[in-house]
Amino acid sequence: QQQQQQQQDGQEQLPERLIVFREFFEQAIAGQIVAWERLARSQPELRNVPNYRVMLIMSLAQYVNRCYMSILKEDDDYVLTHFEAMGTHSPVCILVKLFQVGMPLLPEKIPEFPPEADIDQVRAFMHGIIGKTITPEVDRLFNADCTQARVEQLRQEWREKGCPDEELITIGSGPPPQEGQEVQQQQN
Repeated sequence: QQQQQQQQDGQEQLPERLIVFREFFEQAIAGQIVAWERLARSQPELRNVPNYRVMLIMSLAQYVNRCYMSILKEDDDYVLTHFEAMGTHSPVCILVKLFQVGMPLLPEKIPEFPPEADIDQVRAFMHGIIGKTITPEVDRLFNADCTQARVEQLRQEWREKGCPDEELITIGSGPPPQEGQEVQQQQN
């Protein structure tokens, strides 16, 4: 089904791990947009908030942090299955890339969807945007040298510290990172 969608979109065939990354990516971004869009239905003044994109960036950072903790705790089948299918040894590398690639795609204003819109319709909307971004060239993200610890080592170190909640992505009080800027990572 994914391969048929790629052919319809005029895209080159993607490696399986990139298809899984795109699916995970679309779910992450669409989930943030749907949450804010639903909130804006009950609070219409949010549609004109000047820092909507900043709120989305912060929401995406929280989502990435929750995914990181789920990988450490091994408590979310969706996250674990997708991480394993992406074929990378370190959740740090893949989750930071998800955040870095995702930030520039976040809209400046809350998109307006019909009241009956659900997450699948928002995902379809985002697929058109993300599909142009997740290309075979992005595959180098998976092949790039990742110097971060393997998931097993991260879990062991986390357990040795007493299993604390940890943040992989932190956003300071300054302006949000722009495309091409380094995202601050928590160094453990």
